[in-house]
Amino acid sequence: MNVIVKVAVILIVSLVSSHTEAQTNFEKGMTKAFELWEADKWDEAENMFERIAKAEDKEWLPNYYIAQINSLKSWNEKDEAVFKSTIRQGTRTFGFGHDQK
Repeated sequence: MNVIVKVAVILIVSLVSSHTEAQTNFEKGMTKAFELWEADKWDEAENMFERIAKAEDKEWLPNYYIAQINSLKSWNEKDEAVFKSTIRQGTRTFGFGHDQK
């Protein structure tokens, strides 16, 4: 009986540990998007977050980071039309600003 318990415990531990180490596609995509962002590839990171948001429609984090990137991009923008467009795009990510022009 003692050997059976040891085998069962080892089996359970190995199953749990292998499950906790596996990254989901969502996590892999988010990691890649953050790597792009850290490499100052903001547009590519935004596109990655948008793809993740479309694939994972129940996750809110990709939309948050899309809005954040658009907000940060607008800080140094001198052209008012581009500024408004960038802010509008960021607010649309969360469903705001549909009627604003």
